[in-house]
Amino acid sequence: MIYLDTSVLAAFYWPEAVSEIIDDLLNHEPEPALSQLVEVELFSALSRRVRMGEISQGDARTISAHFQSDLDDGFYHYLTVETVHYKIN
Repeated sequence: MIYLDTSVLAAFYWPEAVSEIIDDLLNHEPEPALSQLVEVELFSALSRRVRMGEISQGDARTISAHFQSDLDDGFYHYLTVETVHYKIN
């Protein structure tokens, strides 16, 4: 199992310099994991790209639908993040 942070997840859903590497990694990883925080951050990053004019609202909807479909299909394993995790230095 590998934990995906927001930057890795973003590169899987929209083109970035490392997208090809991330695609290969996730297509061979049996149990990629993320937290609900990463889910929120991904949608926030997507909204920011729309506001900055980097992607269209239509593209954002397509990316959101793809991500939601992967969530619904159980592609990701959820890890629980608790308050104590934020306090660890």
